[in-house]
Amino acid sequence: MCVVFSGQKEWPSCDTVKQLRPILVTKSRVRILIEFLITNNPWYQKSGVAYSPRNMDSLFDNVDADVDCSVPATLEVCHLPRGGDTPDSTFDVPEDDASEDIVMEAVGFTQGDHSSQSREKMKLHALAYVLDRKCFLLSRTGVSFIADNDPGLMSYLFPHIDPWDIGAQVRNLLLQDDSPFRKDTNFAFICWNMIQKREIICASQQQSLVRELKDVGPSLTALAEKWTCSIHEKPSTTQEKKAACILRRLQSSTKNLRGSIGYKLCRRNEIRALMKKYCTPALFMMLNPHDLTSHIVSSIVDIELDQWMTMSSFERAKMLRHSHSTYKFRHS
Repeated sequence: MCVVFSGQKEWPSCDTVKQLRPILVTKSRVRILIEFLITNNPWYQKSGVAYSPRNMDSLFDNVDADVDCSVPATLEVCHLPRGGDTPDSTFDVPEDDASEDIVMEAVGFTQGDHSSQSREKMKLHALAYVLDRKCFLLSRTGVSFIADNDPGLMSYLFPHIDPWDIGAQVRNLLLQDDSPFRKDTNFAFICWNMIQKREIICASQQQSLVRELKDVGPSLTALAEKWTCSIHEKPSTTQEKKAACILRRLQSSTKNLRGSIGYKLCRRNEIRALMKKYCTPALFMMLNPHDLTSHIVSSIVDIELDQWMTMSSFERAKMLRHSHSTYKFRHS
């Protein structure tokens, strides 16, 4: 166990360390755990492991021999001063060494077993090299591509931006002022493409929803009859609830897919809410081809639906050249 104190001028004393409860060890609890393992664990029973009072007494120093809760004797306390050079940085390394071996510092980062290469496999691979007395470990890319849903993918691609392999904190780093993520154009391009690909995958998975809709087809008819009578009717049976759940999933998926009708409707609602809150001084309207085919506009401009359906696109465009009619349609 090693505890590092940083930022203080004075070296921490043993009394200071004893105030930190996560570092303290209780003899009675350790003994209970040992007795439990010896009694209930078959491996300990077959191996002949027994409780040793001598080892328990050596858990603490001689000063705390009669105390039940204290700091373990194997605890190492290190102190990093606030400023200046540390002793390790000013340590003189002899230029000439009698041995022919070259000693190099190795630094590596790993996030856990959920990375592209398992941490346990890396440990076993390194152990096998050591046991075989081999000199070097081969560092290379894997035989398969990194998955798009790998949580450490952005850290692998941009180690100069995320050197600590934070991974899930990329969203918070993006929201910071003067963030390095904002200055890197490659990151913005790759991140945008990943978001687009993710949305396309989610949209392509709607084929399973189509099969589910076929299964709940009769329930959809019953729901349509209920909602025709009253829009406040709620699903009663299990199949009707399942059908309503699938409809909600379809509705939410179209709203999240850029370029879809549901996505455009959400953006219109956002603009409408901003106008109500901040009172837009000027409103610029733009027609799209869908406005020329919608029958809702005919009721706004006081034209019969039959007459509106017989009108050409040019005649409808002339009818909608007034901005107030278009605004009413947008606001409806």
